[in-house]
Amino acid sequence: MSVKKVVKVGASRFLGRRRGRGFPRQSIPQAELDLFGKQILSRPEYLDTNFMCEAYRSLGWEVLPDPFDPGIPARVKSALETATPFSIVRIGDGEANILAFEAYADAPHIDRHAFEETVAGQSDTCTLDELWMTVLKEMMENAVATADVVGVLGLWVAGDGAGDAGRFQRHFLRDPRGMAGQWRGRDLMLRWARERSFNAAVLASAHLYLGVLAQLEELADSAREVVCISDRAAAVAALRARFPEKPVTHLPVGGARGRRGGRQGRPDFLLRTREALPVDLRGRLCLVGAGPWAKIYCGWIKRRGGVAVDLGSGFDLLEGKLTRSIHKELPQELLNRLSSMAV
Repeated sequence: MSVKKVVKVGASRFLGRRRGRGFPRQSIPQAELDLFGKQILSRPEYLDTNFMCEAYRSLGWEVLPDPFDPGIPARVKSALETATPFSIVRIGDGEANILAFEAYADAPHIDRHAFEETVAGQSDTCTLDELWMTVLKEMMENAVATADVVGVLGLWVAGDGAGDAGRFQRHFLRDPRGMAGQWRGRDLMLRWARERSFNAAVLASAHLYLGVLAQLEELADSAREVVCISDRAAAVAALRARFPEKPVTHLPVGGARGRRGGRQGRPDFLLRTREALPVDLRGRLCLVGAGPWAKIYCGWIKRRGGVAVDLGSGFDLLEGKLTRSIHKELPQELLNRLSSMAV
């Protein structure tokens, strides 16, 4: 029996037997892991930032790979000053794991496992079955498709811009969730670009939040109000102290986390956040740090006239915490400026 047939038969049996009960690492057939590993080795160019930038440009996209490119905060500032609805979203490994659901026929177990593990790791989490996987994927697809700037993986990395496919494959076998998302984030977004599935005017680095932070004072000055959707209360307090003349509103998230592996119920936290959003967000700068759910919130903010920026771990930096390896590579001047905000 061929590898493809093994995967297909295994998937139908597995999904019929375990529907609604979870998708653990142990359920992934070895044949599926091997096939995914071969795909990684077959496209080493995905780990070359020059290749990725040119691949998008050759398809007609404006590409801003430098996370500190002034063009991104300039667009945010213009949208604030003209009260134009606007959103920036970023596709990291977690978002890619959600968007990849049922997008690849040859890796159903890997993709479901990666989706479930991604959601389980969030501060707002829920129980998943295939219906909710479909609903959440489609909600995220809509938010990404209608964004004005989309940050994607593979355009920029600290260092020389090239990666090792063999090492990537070995890391994938140790951590299918994270590395599947890293790979899907490159392959799936290139597919979207070919299919013109973005409305975005610009594709940028997934680390673009760094450049937004570097210009945060100027952006806040152009906003009628700053709205923070985050579980980082200390970061919001830092912004209030930094901008005493500017209204800074906090919409807290992160309260729907149950015991890992337990049954947390439906994703009602999405509805609670939607209901907490002001109806009219025109001229408001909305900074969103909510993991993969940030994309959905950014879509709703734009629909209500606001300017949404998926800030992600930028909230950690506002608290003076270096929670990502890339944070340790940041210019000291920026770290000094951010630490002066932290309280």
